[in-house]
Amino acid sequence: MKPAADNPKSRSFRFYYDRWVRYEIMRSMFKGNHILGIHINNITGKDQKTKSLGPNPFEYLGIQYSEDGTKVSLYEYKNGKWVSYEDMDDYKLNQPVKNEKGKFFQLSHFYKTYDWIRNDGYNKFSNWI
Repeated sequence: MKPAADNPKSRSFRFYYDRWVRYEIMRSMFKGNHILGIHINNITGKDQKTKSLGPNPFEYLGIQYSEDGTKVSLYEYKNGKWVSYEDMDDYKLNQPVKNEKGKFFQLSHFYKTYDWIRNDGYNKFSNWI
């Protein structure tokens, strides 16, 4: 599945596209951390302006389970195609998956993304975690 089109020149896109942002997401997933994304672009800045919404980073990172369900291969979407993620090795699972064997998923399948303003983060943040 191809992620939504983005403007690679926008500031929001450049932040996400940073190699280490992607690494921290993948590493957190590997460690079993609970992950969520929060867009803060709609929070008014000192200049009384908001920024355009950046891409959902979970749409640009993916995993594929091995045919026997014991291993996870990591992927990222680069230059219009899914390629192996090079900053971390594939890894074995403690328990094999059953229904996902051999399937590919974008991380957005597993992790939710919220907008701080539109989703009322001030009042609902505790419900997100």
